[in-house]
Amino acid sequence: MKKYNSEACEAIYEEVKAEFEAGLISEAEMREYDELCLAPETSGDNTAKADITHETENIKHSDLVTA
Repeated sequence: MKKYNSEACEAIYEEVKAEFEAGLISEAEMREYDELCLAPETSGDNTAKADITHETENIKHSDLVTA
């Protein structure tokens, strides 16, 4: 389960995540929201948090955009 910095961050993050899944925002923008809204991990290095978040949810912008 994800931990958010606040209830407001959770609401914002869920809205932005839907926009990301729809291909309306880039992966780089989604990573910014990961950093702003998700609470830091309690153990280990937090630099790859965005990568881990997207891997665990199987979200990849490149998979959403079709040519």
